[in-house]
Amino acid sequence: MHVSNARRCDSGSIIAPTLFGAACVIAIAALAGCKSEDSSAPAANPVARAAASASAAAAEPTRRPAPAMPEALPAPSDVAAPPKDAEKTADGVYSKVLQPGVGSEHPQPGDIEYINYAAWRKDGVMFDRNGRKPYSINLNQVIPGWAEGLRLMVAGEKRRLWIPAKLAFGDTPRPSGYAEAFGDVVIDVELVKLDTTNRKVALAPAARAPSSIARKAE
Repeated sequence: MHVSNARRCDSGSIIAPTLFGAACVIAIAALAGCKSEDSSAPAANPVARAAASASAAAAEPTRRPAPAMPEALPAPSDVAAPPKDAEKTADGVYSKVLQPGVGSEHPQPGDIEYINYAAWRKDGVMFDRNGRKPYSINLNQVIPGWAEGLRLMVAGEKRRLWIPAKLAFGDTPRPSGYAEAFGDVVIDVELVKLDTTNRKVALAPAARAPSSIARKAE
């Protein structure tokens, strides 16, 4: 009798915790399932998703296509060599006036020249030209032969320049707007406007600082 009770106590002490533990595991699993169901995101509304995409697209900046380059111009008939009536500078730049100018001032270092231009290689391939608006430069920004030709011009004048390779880009091809530039080149240039404002600034008298004696007297 005593042994039997002992066995029942042993059985009870083992079985009861096992059932309780199993019940706890089931309860925890059920709670976890509820939480996962509660935390799951609701299905996206197709209409709302489309509206959000449209708003995001509208917020992005509009990208404008790059402006098209002006059409290449055919080479002049005398591109291969200067005509007999072309003028020659001491450095070997030939030039010919295509349209007389109306100004009287010639470009100097520091001036700003507004020009239209087109440039070809000796073989007739155009390698560069400006766009629809005049291009602003100064004498220090162009090849030596071009600068030398610009010094001969006045506002309103159009002139053709035949420039030897040594005063242009040399014989090594260099990338340019339309094709590589090298060798002897020909440039048609129109001096649309000459801005000489910097000359006036340079010639303006400098403000005289008061002398040390004057400062002491003050």
